[in-house]
Amino acid sequence: MDIASILAIAVSCVSLATAAISIALIFRQIKKADLEILKLKNELAEKNRNIHTLNPEQITQVLRDLDRASSELEHRMISTSKSLYSLHEQFLEGSKRQLKSLTMLENGTLELDTSTHHLVTVQIALTEELSRATEIQSELTARQQELSQHIENQLKST
Repeated sequence: MDIASILAIAVSCVSLATAAISIALIFRQIKKADLEILKLKNELAEKNRNIHTLNPEQITQVLRDLDRASSELEHRMISTSKSLYSLHEQFLEGSKRQLKSLTMLENGTLELDTSTHHLVTVQIALTEELSRATEIQSELTARQQELSQHIENQLKST
């Protein structure tokens, strides 16, 4: 396994961890909102049980309380929606950055593969040239020895 593969796996793991954290935060916000809604429903149910025995002033007060609770719930739901939207935007931005990083890593890997192939080709060519140079040097050494022998023979004959 080469370094690029390991880096790609690491970036993927970070991406998955970020996604899992974002999803967990979204579920947490949803759970909070559900608990708030349940709490308000219970309060409403309690007030509905007592409404039959209330006088008109109490009924008016209960309706005001319900209106206030409804407004609070609306504001909380809007706040929760904004938080969820913000988390979603952050998750998307993180995903875009990770996708860009993966693309850059893939391009780097391709460039590395191309460079490696080029280096291997150059190495093969250099090895062939070195082999030719060694052959030429051997031929030159053999000719030099022949010439030395010929010169010695010439000197001996004179």
